[in-house]
Amino acid sequence: MTGQPQDGQKRQAGRSRVERAWADLPLRAKGLVVIAIPLLARLLATVLFGVALAQDRRAQGAVLHTVEVEREVAQVRILVQAGVTGYVLTGERRYLTSYEQARKELPRAVDNLGDLVRDDPGQAARLERVRALTEERATILAALVANVQANRPRRAGPSCSTGTR
Repeated sequence: MTGQPQDGQKRQAGRSRVERAWADLPLRAKGLVVIAIPLLARLLATVLFGVALAQDRRAQGAVLHTVEVEREVAQVRILVQAGVTGYVLTGERRYLTSYEQARKELPRAVDNLGDLVRDDPGQAARLERVRALTEERATILAALVANVQANRPRRAGPSCSTGTR
């Protein structure tokens, strides 16, 4: 039991040294310490707020970029579909040119989306499903165009007939 009073005495001596050191400080130094504590807390809060704000801006930028790429993919898909539909309904070659151009752009648009989700395995798996469905749809549309081309006679330009046989 002699160890306990000695530990207590050491703590008391340590406290008294700290209390003495504080009491011996000039009033100006004590005032600076008292003012510095809340100022440091405020400075730390400001820095943390700035960091959070910067992260928020980066996240918003990433979301906006993702939405833009998704819009690009959807727009190209619509152009592909509209080109095929226009060609199937009218047989006019001008629809095929927009279809062929959009079909070339679609893989690039899907790849851009892939760049955005590379770090998220779940999204990357979904993107692979989108890529497979896109390729499947492209194959179906190409077959539809080929079928229409095979069954539709070529237009020879404006007719020279006078309406009589």
